[in-house]
Amino acid sequence: MERIRSEQFIRIKFSDFPTLAACYMPFITDGGLFIPGNRNIAAGSRVVVQLSVPDLTPMLFTTEVIWLSPPGMPGNKPAGIGVRLPDAAGSLRQKLDIMQTMQNDTPVAYLTLDSIAPAVQSL
Repeated sequence: MERIRSEQFIRIKFSDFPTLAACYMPFITDGGLFIPGNRNIAAGSRVVVQLSVPDLTPMLFTTEVIWLSPPGMPGNKPAGIGVRLPDAAGSLRQKLDIMQTMQNDTPVAYLTLDSIAPAVQSL
């Protein structure tokens, strides 16, 4: 008998595009997204993500957890997971890459809890 692998559903709503861009991980091949939260999801797990940002059509995609940031990380780094953006998110990835290129500041290596908590709603 074949075992059915269940996927976890994550709904995340960003208050604006710059906040989404702050969670973008361009160093991941094909782009990745940091999703803050205290979920108990193992690396390699498949997840279904519903992503909402004002002024953009909501996206629904299935992807894999490729990175974990557990609670209690040093430097007030937020807990969460990293997922790879799928091929279907190509236009979103392009917008995020352009936004990163336009930034004059050195990219922030990580987010702090204070910087993301008011702007990201993860359900």
